[in-house]
Amino acid sequence: MSPAIVEGRLDARTVPLRILERLGRFAIVLVALVLNDPSNVIPWVLFIGASTALSLVEVARTRYRLTREALEIESGVLTRRLRRIPLDRIHDLGTEATPLRRAFGVVTLTVETAGSSGAEARLDAVAPASADALRDALASLGTTRAQDAAALPATPLHAARPGDLLLVGLTDNRAGVIVAGAFVLAERLGNVAGLSLDELVARGAEAGQLEALAPSMLALLGLGLLVALVALGWGTSALLTYARFAGFCLEELPGEVLRRRFGLLTTRELSVPRRRLQILRLEESPLRLLVRRAVVRADTAGQDPKGNEGAGLDVFVPAARPTEAAALLPRLLPGAFVPARWEAVSGLVILRSAVRGGLLAALLGVALLAGPGLTPALLFLPTLPALGALLGALAHRRLGWALTGTHLALRWGRLGRFRAWVPRDRVQGVTLTATPFDRRAGIVTLRLYVLGGAQLALPYLPEADARGLVRFLVGPEVER
Repeated sequence: MSPAIVEGRLDARTVPLRILERLGRFAIVLVALVLNDPSNVIPWVLFIGASTALSLVEVARTRYRLTREALEIESGVLTRRLRRIPLDRIHDLGTEATPLRRAFGVVTLTVETAGSSGAEARLDAVAPASADALRDALASLGTTRAQDAAALPATPLHAARPGDLLLVGLTDNRAGVIVAGAFVLAERLGNVAGLSLDELVARGAEAGQLEALAPSMLALLGLGLLVALVALGWGTSALLTYARFAGFCLEELPGEVLRRRFGLLTTRELSVPRRRLQILRLEESPLRLLVRRAVVRADTAGQDPKGNEGAGLDVFVPAARPTEAAALLPRLLPGAFVPARWEAVSGLVILRSAVRGGLLAALLGVALLAGPGLTPALLFLPTLPALGALLGALAHRRLGWALTGTHLALRWGRLGRFRAWVPRDRVQGVTLTATPFDRRAGIVTLRLYVLGGAQLALPYLPEADARGLVRFLVGPEVER
């Protein structure tokens, strides 16, 4: 067995932490028992005793050791588990600290590896000094320059301003969800009471409470309620975004490591070697274009392909002005920059979008003619092909690609603006797909894949351009 460079176990403060967490999970049951018989303390004694015993066994039987080959974690209360993670697979060693863990002075250590979705292993909870010692030892083994550069300070790359975070939160499209939820809740409450909104208004009028209100006043009250709900949604979205990313700081550590620190309630510290970045994305949704704010994300090896935006795991710049975000691109992924000129895709996207609008108009026309009283709506159907052509023109204006050194840059979007960069040596595979109509038009859809499952696609690409990109990405020896 290789000698241990660093070894340890869970902190002793895990015991009261686990007891409080279990109290929170079983609070309803315990309160019900107390209300049933306040003098009966046996359930409390049994719960505290069992929770304490389980926590002590967990602390005693969970330990970790770092060797020159792997990180080994031994855990389990009844069933013993030994997890061995080779060092060359570890790419992210981060910490999380909820308010309760900060109160006890401990953190949760997360280990992410290439090829895994989310955390490969978690150590909950250890002392911050123990987490730092393990991280430093891992860094010294993972790069030959780490020991020589250990004395060098971290280089700040970006710090998110509170105003930018609030603006990004306001444009996070959550207002509609809260409004819809409020209306659903009101409907459910009405169903429980056995009354509809009209019946409630009628009963109020019979009681003389609403008879003085004119219909226009009721409409204004309804509009005011809707505005209040939208404002509540926007405010909640802004506060949630600020709480998640408050104090965000992006730094570059010696050894080509990027570190992020953020969080108001639950604080997180995540680090990832730059070589693990697979795709770099610069995103400006339609609302964020209006306030001139952008978000930078990165797909990393081992990341869940569905993304982890809720936890902020793939966000490298949560809020910045577009010029600031563009200036950060080469600092995150050397060689990535916004090109001055983009190659366009086929203009067939405009024609097809107009044809889809025409087909939709035809289907709706048949449905409207079959239904009584809907004939006036037929007047709006001729606008659907024009609307489809407009959407196609917007998509054609955004769709494009460019080669920036050893990187392929793609862009897309209609009302929003989205761009992505992928290094050539990160591409794991490329496919070209074409329907029979695409083959007749000489266009294909290029789709490329990187380690971790993430992918990028570019439709309406002329076949000659697509074959040239395939040769650039994976070489000439590729058969379609």
